Parts: sequence; C-alpha cells; structure tokens
Amino acid sequence: LGSAEEYTVFEAELVGILLGLRAKKVIGHTPGVDNQAAIKALSSKSKLNKPGHHIAAEALNTTSRTRKTRGKRYALTIRWTAGHSGILGNEKVDSEAKKAAE
Repeated sequence: LGSAEEYTVFEAELVGILLGLRAKKVIGHTPGVDNQAAIKALSSKSKLNKPGHHIAAEALNTTSRTRKTRGKRYALTIRWTAGHSGILGNEKVDSEAKKAAE
C-alpha cells in the first residue's frame, strides 16, 4: 500500500479482505480475519464515514455484486480468528503481509 506514515494496519486488513473478495476465493469458504475493527467496519450497522472506511464500502459493494451474479442464496460469513492461529496457510499469509509492510 505504501509507508506506515500513509496507511494503517486497519486499511491493510481491509485491502486484504477486498482483494480476497475480488479474487472470488472466499466463495464456499469462511475467511478468517484477525482484525476486529475491519470486521466491524464491514457490518451493515457500521458508519462508513471514517478514514479507511471507503475500502470497507468497496468490499461491501463487491459482495453485493457477487450476490447479484450468484443469486440470493449467496452469503458471506467472516469470522474473527485470533492472529490466524492454527489455520493452514495463514502463517504464510501473515509472513508475506509483514514483508509487504516493511
């Protein structure tokens, strides 16, 4: 994304969620996210008028578009996961995210 002076972990988490949604890799899966603020920003009750929330809005728009193409039975569930602990492949994702943040 850029330097830590320009972007926050919150924004990076939301971008990761958005990219996953756009890649359609979450269809039939329940993605685990270790950032509760990012999950809360995706809730329908969240106000999307704070810094970084434009990314959450785009993720919600992506989900809406997917629902239109997949039908009303499409549902997305995102679960909170403590630091991606014990989830196959997420240690690698976490390592790559840390490299990208440097």
